[in-house]
Amino acid sequence: MINRQSLLRFAHKFNLILLIIATVFCLWSNPAFAHRPHDVISQVEVSPDFQTDNTVYILVRNNFYKSSDGGSNWTRLIQGLDYTGELSSLSLSPLNKNILYLASRSNGIYKSEDAGESWQQVNQGLETNFINFLEIAPSDPNIAAAVGLEKGVYLTEDGGKNWSNIFPTTALITSLAITPNNPGRIFFGDEQGKLYTSSDGGKTWQNLPLPNNVGAVDTIAFSPNLDRDKTFFVSTREAGIFKTVDDGKTFQAVNEGIKDKIIEDIVISPDYAQNSTLYAITWYDGMYVSQDGGKSWTKMSEGLTKDKQADDYKVPHFMDLKVVEDTMFLGGFNGLFKTTDSGKKWQEIETLARATVIAMAVSPNYAQDGTVVIANYVGNIFISRDQGETWTPINRGLEVYRLGKDPEESGQDPRRFFDIAFSPNYGEDRTIFAGFLRNKFAKSDNGGDLWKIIEIDQKVRGPRIVPSPDFAKDKTLFLTNQQGRIFRSTDGGNTVKNISEVGKISGNYAPAMVASPDFAKDKTLFVTGTEGIYQSVDGGLTWKNVSQETPLSKASNVQLAISPNYPKDGTIFAGTIFSGLFVTKDGAKSWTKLEKPGFNPSTSVETIAISPDYANDRTVMVSLQGYGLFKSTDGGETFKSIGDPKIPLVKIHSIPSAGISVQFSPNYAQDKTLFGFGGAKTTVFRSTDGGETWTSVTIPPHAEEDTPRYKIGEFFFSPLGAILRLVIPILLAITAYFLVGFLKLEKVINLPQSFFSMAAALMIFLFVFFVIITQV
Repeated sequence: MINRQSLLRFAHKFNLILLIIATVFCLWSNPAFAHRPHDVISQVEVSPDFQTDNTVYILVRNNFYKSSDGGSNWTRLIQGLDYTGELSSLSLSPLNKNILYLASRSNGIYKSEDAGESWQQVNQGLETNFINFLEIAPSDPNIAAAVGLEKGVYLTEDGGKNWSNIFPTTALITSLAITPNNPGRIFFGDEQGKLYTSSDGGKTWQNLPLPNNVGAVDTIAFSPNLDRDKTFFVSTREAGIFKTVDDGKTFQAVNEGIKDKIIEDIVISPDYAQNSTLYAITWYDGMYVSQDGGKSWTKMSEGLTKDKQADDYKVPHFMDLKVVEDTMFLGGFNGLFKTTDSGKKWQEIETLARATVIAMAVSPNYAQDGTVVIANYVGNIFISRDQGETWTPINRGLEVYRLGKDPEESGQDPRRFFDIAFSPNYGEDRTIFAGFLRNKFAKSDNGGDLWKIIEIDQKVRGPRIVPSPDFAKDKTLFLTNQQGRIFRSTDGGNTVKNISEVGKISGNYAPAMVASPDFAKDKTLFVTGTEGIYQSVDGGLTWKNVSQETPLSKASNVQLAISPNYPKDGTIFAGTIFSGLFVTKDGAKSWTKLEKPGFNPSTSVETIAISPDYANDRTVMVSLQGYGLFKSTDGGETFKSIGDPKIPLVKIHSIPSAGISVQFSPNYAQDKTLFGFGGAKTTVFRSTDGGETWTSVTIPPHAEEDTPRYKIGEFFFSPLGAILRLVIPILLAITAYFLVGFLKLEKVINLPQSFFSMAAALMIFLFVFFVIITQV
């Protein structure tokens, strides 16, 4: 029988052991935290036939999206949109729902005559391609005005075929509007608070008498009955809203009830003559409504949310409003909001989906296992083991509560993926790697069934993962990132070490890195850095710039693809945003721009992929921004357009990732299979005829946090759960201690009974704790 003194001695020892174990595991565990990233909606347009066609257009994070069901589902439209800078303004004709204009701060103005399905540039007569905003005349779709970042106001009267500068100026113009019923009457305001109008299509101008010191003129909105009631409203940066009822001869401030006087948009009810209703969107507060012609205002922002990053970037929280009877859409920094009750309650609707595919990898053993993996923008990794027909989430070990809070992205879901890659020896080692946006990556050595998080010991953003082609023997893995730091692992990715640097790349892009197929012998790598392309011949320890005195030294978002036959042909392709496509055939000693490849040689090259059978088929694929997929079968000398240019085989803009949006099957010589991504949903595109035709598979939504295992795990990693993580094993260990005491094992084995009890208690504690930690 156990005496009291022995029990006390054991209790002290046991408590000490548990305290040590608990301390270690508590330090190891991370708190739970989750939130979706913001989706900046800079502009919204609604079809004039919205009540029947439910069509909405948005500019979201520099992408053009269309919905045909009131915002429930979105399609990314890209055909003809070869812009390389920011999309700045969108305008839809109220008279012809098929006509849209789209302005950019890089490539001028685009026009669509098929409801956004395809676009063409209409820049004849423009003196600048940096366009801040534009406006279609409400009463004539052939007339539109546009404002350049500099050099004034432009007008077209022939549907964009020709533009003329109707008000040359060096002032920064901040607003533009054309009256509802007279396309020749144009207004604009500038940053100095001056308001101008023309009644003859820009031939002559008049300065209207706004009060002094009101700041920039941000918005001009007309009564639908302007010709009769002479009423319009103007918002200013520092003094709020002004109203005129005498066609601009005098103005009166109308801000009662508005606390936030930085007005981003004003929308007047089409029934203003009857209901005197108008709406104002403010920088911070959201929406205000007036039902007395602006005399008083009421805030109506229930359900609208904000993101503190808007304040960090000094941009508005709310930007653009569109109204169709009781239905309204409001675009802002934190997303798109919709109301169906005239603004009483708002609800955010998903646009730039968390499930958007940002990275893909095809198994090197694809001919045998048919395996493909994809990573979402946020939250999930999926695997297909049947050549892309069906997909399964593989997220065990990647839960939010394991990743913890990102101190640099407070309020953000830490499951922001950046890259995904197979081990070249995947058929044997079953290893997959996945990169996160910041400071860590993950490894699975069982085909994605369970992941291990590996921390990078320096703050880095955007790691690209490149396993050594000889990974089966050397266990070497390289990581580069936007900071230009080169990390290497020689233990299969379990630990990484910073071994060199090539300098930070420009822009919010992913750096490129490729390894020589004969890396085991030549130790050769290529990577992009501050001044273009760098080469290492010692496994990444030292680097030499191999693009000096070429356009590649100053190019943005350089993409690299290396020939599988590199040891013999020395071939690497380099694609750029502004400068076109380049090739070297001497191991980067010299570079040649492909001047007549079958497409505009300065077109933005978004993706390059080389056939694994390049030595025989000489096949190269390039995906061009706005023009679709092009194929070469002569080593890049000439290209031809293939597939459907409407299929978005380019990465989503403004979501940085290392994903390559077009990839060959390693068995391409036999199966002619390619995979691609770039749509607005969790969609994978597949071709089995060398890219000529494509089919798509859309993966059903999967919310990992809705699964029972996730909820149990989230609980156990919560503050209360953390206590129970210890209490449950302790209680079971104490129970085991006393139960073993009844077995009288000291009579069978000549050891003290306390030894058996303590051993049993410790084993039970460790086993239960391990099960809780690893199985949830």
